[in-house]
Amino acid sequence: MTLEQRVEALEQDIEILKKQVKAKDEQLTCFENILRNRIDEFSAYIDTATLNAPKISQ
Repeated sequence: MTLEQRVEALEQDIEILKKQVKAKDEQLTCFENILRNRIDEFSAYIDTATLNAPKISQ
């Protein structure tokens, strides 16, 4: 394998890795959005439960 062929092969490997990193980044972004939505839903649930809870006299 010539030096030029090795460089081309490495460039192809780099492109493949870039695509994999981009895909993982997109997956992580999606997962982050899901987690944020769940946290927001849970916070709203806690707020609703707190508002509906009977008041405890002190």
